[in-house]
This record gives sequence, C-alpha cells and structure tokens, in this order.
Amino acid sequence: MLFPQIDVLIIDEIGKNISGEGMDPNVTGRPGSRLPGFSNAPVIQKIVVLDVTSESHGNGVGIGLADITTRRFVEKINLGAIYTNAITAAILEPAKLSLILNTDQEAIAVALKTCNRITPETVRIVRIVNTLELHRLWVSPALLAEVDGNENLSVAGAEAPMPFDVSGRLLPADRN
Repeated sequence: MLFPQIDVLIIDEIGKNISGEGMDPNVTGRPGSRLPGFSNAPVIQKIVVLDVTSESHGNGVGIGLADITTRRFVEKINLGAIYTNAITAAILEPAKLSLILNTDQEAIAVALKTCNRITPETVRIVRIVNTLELHRLWVSPALLAEVDGNENLSVAGAEAPMPFDVSGRLLPADRN
C-alpha cells in the first residue's frame, strides 16, 4: 500500500485463495499472529470487509482482522471451516467476528463515523478489490495530492462519489 495513513480501507473481498489469513497482513499491517514485522504497512483506522470469495467455500478466516463487515459476508461463512483453520494454526484472532452491518453503505458509514479526527474534506479512504489485486485503487479526494506526487501512481478516472445500488450495496469495482 503506497499511503502511510488510511482512515478507512474498504476491501471488496477476502478469502483463503487470496491469503492464508484471508487478507495479506503485508498490505493491511494486521497480522493475526500479532507478531512484529509489518512496520512498512500503513496505519489504518478502520478496515471494512464487504464479502468473501466463492473460492473460499465459506472459510472467511481473516474477518477478525477487520473492524466492520456486512450481513452478506456473514451469511456466506462456514464457522466450522473458520474455527478449524484458526485452531489448527493456533491463531484465534482471524476467526473473531467483526461488527456486522446490514449493507455496504451502512458498514462504510459506521467506519467513517467511528474514525478519529477526520472531516469530509480530509478523510483518507482507499478501496481495493482484495489484497492481491493492488494494481488499481480507488481513493478519496484527500489522497489525490499523494497520488500526483508518487511516480508509481497515476489517476485513471474522473472523481465520482462511491456508487451504491438502491439496497445499499457498493457497486462492483472495474477490475481492468
């Protein structure tokens, strides 16, 4: 992740096919083991996880490393698979359940509401598909100056609000 501080990281999906911990701690800075060694990762106030990959077959291990998730995520998980994974690894943190909200929109709103020292003008939001697909990020306007100042990043689209459908689901990100 190319930003040292993020207020809200929105992750569209986590899964066993993405990382053994569901989301890569090298990206999030939140290892389930709580071991040191992730000092290059950004400081993130809140992580919102929206869904689990179908390839995970309900093993949503890693959700305990997020702060907030959705009812959609929870309805897809298999607690037996998650608990077996966590117990076998002797690391329970990734198996804990995060705060569960009904919709993506509610989850993101609660994340924003519970961040410290932000305003609509200064909030630093990053959205990623998952921790493997980092070639395209969606950022809030407060991060655009950092994008412009980083030779590894470029702006690929016009500024626009986060698009939600009528049920409060964040519309899928373009993966191209």
